[in-house]
Amino acid sequence: TQSTWAAQAAQPPAPPKETPNFETSGLLAAESNSKNGVVLKAIEPREAKVPAKRWRLYVFKGDEQIDTLHVSSKSCYLFGRERLVADIPTDHPSCSSQHAVLQFRQVVVVGADGLRKRVVKPYLMDLESSNGTLVNNVRVEPARYFELREGDVIRFGLSTRDYVLLHDKSSADQVLGIDEEDASSDPGSEPGRKDGERKRRRRRHRRRERSRSDGECSSDSPERSP
Repeated sequence: TQSTWAAQAAQPPAPPKETPNFETSGLLAAESNSKNGVVLKAIEPREAKVPAKRWRLYVFKGDEQIDTLHVSSKSCYLFGRERLVADIPTDHPSCSSQHAVLQFRQVVVVGADGLRKRVVKPYLMDLESSNGTLVNNVRVEPARYFELREGDVIRFGLSTRDYVLLHDKSSADQVLGIDEEDASSDPGSEPGRKDGERKRRRRRHRRRERSRSDGECSSDSPERSP
């Protein structure tokens, strides 16, 4: 009847049917970013990519090389004292449980020819550690990606271990960055300190080359230009 139709028209429309939400939230989100029951501080970005280059970290304590770490089989490596989650443990008491991450990211660069291309580059992020992370003796800003280059020297916290980043195509000149004109620099000046760092890296490189020629290094050691 007309009265029934009018009553139905006066009723508010039914609410839209709720659609399912498959996004993780709360505990599920934390669980999806955990390892061995420990929630990870770092979440890999969308541009994370396994590198094609065979990157390595040469570990030095003073002038002595004590280890070679191969860091090219996956896109992210976690440094820290928590061995349940750390890919590369840093046991020095000044290091944090989750100290920093080495993250490979695919980014777009413009080449010399003006063309854009995608390349995979290494980046370092300090995970707001207590005592910071140094690259070439400069403390990096925490919670931000810092682009690394071959030959960079990384140090975690107050540890005296140096991690020198190289890959299988690194040449001696690229690694050392030696400028003979700096040889007369005042050791107390900023150029002098940089020159001292270059000299230490040169001694390490020569020692590494001697070890490789004597057959003491593994067959997977990086090839060097003469």
